[in-house]
Amino acid sequence: IKLADSAYYRDVPKSTAWDYPVEEIRKYLEEKYTTRVAQGGLKVYSTINVEAQKLATKAIREGLRRYDSTRPWRSEYQNILVDENNNPITDPKEIQRRLQAYKHPDWYGDDYEKGEFIKGLVMSVDNQKDEVVVRFGRYTAVVTEKDMGRCKKKPKDELRPGYLAEFEIKEVDPAEKRLKVTLSQVPEVQAALICLNAKTGEIVAMVGGYDFATNKFNNATQGMRQTGSAFKPFIYAAALEWGMTPDMLVSGAPIKRGYWQPKNYDGSLSHPNVPMRVALAKSYNIAAVHLLDQVGIQAAAQMVRRFGITNPMAPYLPSALGATEVPLIEMASAYSAFPNRGVRVEPHLIRKVLDRDGKVLEEWQKTTSRVTSEYVALTMVDMMQDVVKPGGTAPNANAGGHPLAGKTGTVND
Repeated sequence: IKLADSAYYRDVPKSTAWDYPVEEIRKYLEEKYTTRVAQGGLKVYSTINVEAQKLATKAIREGLRRYDSTRPWRSEYQNILVDENNNPITDPKEIQRRLQAYKHPDWYGDDYEKGEFIKGLVMSVDNQKDEVVVRFGRYTAVVTEKDMGRCKKKPKDELRPGYLAEFEIKEVDPAEKRLKVTLSQVPEVQAALICLNAKTGEIVAMVGGYDFATNKFNNATQGMRQTGSAFKPFIYAAALEWGMTPDMLVSGAPIKRGYWQPKNYDGSLSHPNVPMRVALAKSYNIAAVHLLDQVGIQAAAQMVRRFGITNPMAPYLPSALGATEVPLIEMASAYSAFPNRGVRVEPHLIRKVLDRDGKVLEEWQKTTSRVTSEYVALTMVDMMQDVVKPGGTAPNANAGGHPLAGKTGTVND
């Protein structure tokens, strides 16, 4: 990797599955080896698995588009025909210059595939024919009313010259440099995914958002998000250490502290007393608060720290419901200790760094810490398997037929 390679994003290849992990590596190398990167480049061996990264990126993008398809159409587009103060450019020569000169990372190499989602630049609108010409690098497409997807508006009413819009490619004609496309839209929400090898700490896949070219913020490493009920396994692990067992009953009685009174997801203020494993599988909020009250806030906070969560758990009972903000990378690393029999391995993206002459500058040294006993860790795995079984909060997650354990988590906007 050379420093100059990433100095100007418009000239780098179109958005790919590798953008987020490569950017994480680049930032690390630039900070640690600035002179070497600038002068001669480095050879880096990453932990990313090619197929896993492709599948992770595909899953994130398809999932976000699926969710966005249930939301109202927004008609939001970036307009390249405005100045730095967001005022429209009116000079005809400047308009044409900008339209012809503009390049987008999605257009790198003009290598397009059917089913791909890419950005297109609206070049002209024919009000009489109700057609819009859209450019994709050296390719063009004529968009008519039947190509407007779920927008349901006429092309002349929806699109303007200078608009950047997302389209799905339906057909590619390399000889004529023509595409057939359908109007889509970039999802408004974001998502992230981290896939870790629990035994080695290697980050096998990392996706930080829908599209790196659109938004370079890495939600997997930079985003501090409330965890919701995904925080509960740490409270349950503390309860197991305290001496409880999965079949012991947990209270579902109403609990109130001052003006605060927790509710379950369905709004109820109580539920029957149930075994601890059932309370976790059904994600009862009231049971989690009772557990935290029993084991003590200090013991639970210490458990959370041991699992590698750096943001301290607030010393209040609502913390049982996941008010603590945690980056995804830390949550994935913390969860990895459960299948790894209570041992957490520090996550990493780089195996080895060499200079241009082949000299090893650094090589990953495995860093581990025992966060809980093997009994507690494997008992938690057993309990968390019930989450994805019928009666749990995520039975559909088990559709793949592979052994699976986990925990759902929901928070307000």
